[in-house]
This record gives sequence, structure tokens and C-alpha cells, in this order.
Amino acid sequence: METAKIKELLKKYYNAEGTDEEELILRTFFSEEEIPSELNSERDIFSYYTSGRIPGPEAGFEARIIRAAGMREPVNRKAVRNRMILSVLSVAAGVALLTGSYFIFIHQTEQRDTFSDPETAYAEAMKILYDVSSGMNYGKKALEPVGKMHYLTGKSLGEINKQSKIVENKLRTLGILSETLDMISPE
Repeated sequence: METAKIKELLKKYYNAEGTDEEELILRTFFSEEEIPSELNSERDIFSYYTSGRIPGPEAGFEARIIRAAGMREPVNRKAVRNRMILSVLSVAAGVALLTGSYFIFIHQTEQRDTFSDPETAYAEAMKILYDVSSGMNYGKKALEPVGKMHYLTGKSLGEINKQSKIVENKLRTLGILSETLDMISPE
């Protein structure tokens, strides 16, 4: 059989698109004595179907694995030393940064008087509080229209509630009247 046809059947087989007949053709082909050398690896797979045994590794496979595991890249001692120096310098820089930050914050948190005279300090505090108070009053004045709108909305809703209660009472009275008339009038 042609190698191209076998390759096409193999492709269908591995994509799970082949039929049972095509699989039988492949098994028969790979059970023959002579097959193209490029399909030898496939023969091992299909030989499992006929013999029921899984093919083992080639001769010398373990030796090649052991040799490959024993090979190591040559160690570049200069690169290792440079990496170690860089690590040590990084740690030292971090410690220096933390220590410097600690001393800066300790000295900044000490309380110092800004005024030597208590009366001047009191006057300055009153001035600052007055500025804050006037700023708040200015902001409060800008919000007065909103407060008026809120007041008027509440007043309007109160009036609407009064009217709706009157209408509700009138409807209840009409309902009682309607029930009374239904009871009185014969049907």
C-alpha cells in the first residue's frame, strides 16, 4: 500500500476520525514484515494491538538518560559571585533605608512649641479658628437654598398627606353607604 495513503489513515486515526475498517487496514499493514523505515515508530504502537504487550525502550536508553542527567553546565564562578554581591548589597541598602526612615520619623514626631509666648499662641489659634468658622459659614450660606427646598418639599408632602386622608375617609364613608344600600335593596 502507498505510504501517502497510510499517512493519511494515520492522521485520521490520531484525530479519532477513522472508521473501524480503516483501523483494520492500519493494523494489517503494520503487522507485515516490510514497511517503510519512516513508519517504524508507528509499527511499535500497532504491534501492541496484535501482541498485547507494550514495547519497551531501546537498548541503551537508560544509559543515555543517566549520561544526560550527569551532564551539568559549567559553573561560571564570576556570575555566581556577582549575584551574591548584588544580593548582599540589596539587603544592606534595605537596612540602611529602614534605619534612616526610623531616625527621620523619630525626630519629626518630637513636639515643639511654635510660639514662646502663650498669649501669642492663643491669639494665633483664635485667628485660625475664626478663619475656619467663616469658611464654614460661607459654605453653609451657599447651601441655604437647598435647605429651603427641603423644607418646602416636606411641607408640600404634609399637605398632600392631609388631602389624601380626607379623600380616603370620604371613600370609606361611600363604601359603608354602598354596603348599606346593597343590604337594604332587594335583588
